[in-house]
Amino acid sequence: MMFKRFRQRAEQWCMTYRFCRDLNLYELLTCEWCNSVWIGAILTVLYIWLGEGILYIALPFALSTVVIIIKHVVQLLQTMQKFLDKVDKSQE
Repeated sequence: MMFKRFRQRAEQWCMTYRFCRDLNLYELLTCEWCNSVWIGAILTVLYIWLGEGILYIALPFALSTVVIIIKHVVQLLQTMQKFLDKVDKSQE
């Protein structure tokens, strides 16, 4: 949720321009996984340029990534549970 406003504004901006809308370029900024790639690239460049001090900035992003992964795992487990419940009901 840290970049929710940023993603919303990027999508709004992109929808005003046909080339961006037709190519769905806003997904490069609105997708959680895509954002992690861009942020990772920026942090890597800053690490090379500034050294280990950047790690204090990178820690919140790393923790955010862990939360995203946990969220997706929980959603997958919930979907699997619903599927298994349907299978059990159909076998009865």
